[in-house]
Amino acid sequence: MSFQCTCGHPGIGCYCSSTADLRIEHGRVTRVDEQPAVDLINHPPHYNLHPSGIECIEVTRLCTYTCGNAIKYVWRTDLKNGKQDLEKAIWYLEDAVRHADPVFLPGKYAEALDKLHRVMQYESDHNRLEFFGAMAIGAKHRAIESVRKLLAA
Repeated sequence: MSFQCTCGHPGIGCYCSSTADLRIEHGRVTRVDEQPAVDLINHPPHYNLHPSGIECIEVTRLCTYTCGNAIKYVWRTDLKNGKQDLEKAIWYLEDAVRHADPVFLPGKYAEALDKLHRVMQYESDHNRLEFFGAMAIGAKHRAIESVRKLLAA
C-alpha cells in the first residue's frame, strides 16, 4: 500500500504541510482550504441549487413518471442542457396529456403542493413560476405553454 501526501508527494515522509492544514473526512485526507468534491451521483448541483433549498427529487418523487420528468427538465435547464432540457420537458408533458397521466401520485397532492409553493416563493423567473404554478394545479396545457415561453426567451 502506498501513501500520497495531499500535495502529491509520495510517501509518509513528506513534511510540506503541517497537520493543522489537514482534515480527514470519510477516510479521505484533504487540505482545509480544499473545496469539497461535488457529488454528481447523490446530490448533483443542477438538482439541488434552487434558492428554496428544496432538491428536485423531493418534488419529482411525488409525481407520476411523465410529469416528474417534465419538472426535472425545467428545474435543471439553466445548469445542464438548456434548450434540449426544455424540449424534453414539452415532450413529457405532451405524453402526459396524450395518456391522461395525473401530475401527482395518489395521496401525494398535499405534500407536493406544499413543496411546489415553497419553490414558487423563491422562483425569480416569471415563466418558470408560471410553469410550477400550472403543475401545482394540474394544468398540463398551461405548463406546456410556460415551457414554450422559456424556450422563446
